[in-house]
Amino acid sequence: MISICGQPAAAAAAETEENTDHANIRRKNFYIHGTTTEINEIIAQNRSEIILIKFNLWLEFQKFNFAIIKILLKNYIISQKKERKKHFKMRNMFSFFREQKQLHLQYNR
Repeated sequence: MISICGQPAAAAAAETEENTDHANIRRKNFYIHGTTTEINEIIAQNRSEIILIKFNLWLEFQKFNFAIIKILLKNYIISQKKERKKHFKMRNMFSFFREQKQLHLQYNR
């Protein structure tokens, strides 16, 4: 069983379970609980991108199929990447205009 939750209280509750094969990983405000093998499989699929995931709501997928969890994670990662790209483009655009303005001021003194 894997549970994914965005709150420490749920993580602490899951940690108290008597399970030798139980693993807990915390990256920013993101907790995954499941067997070591299941967690390693999620991380292998998403590599370091899993760090980008930060849930604002308490999300807990306990009875979900493993494939569904992977799809949910993938969709969240993709949406995060799109947001970052958009932000990055805007930032580049502003810095470009700022540089152009500086050049304009330099040559028109």
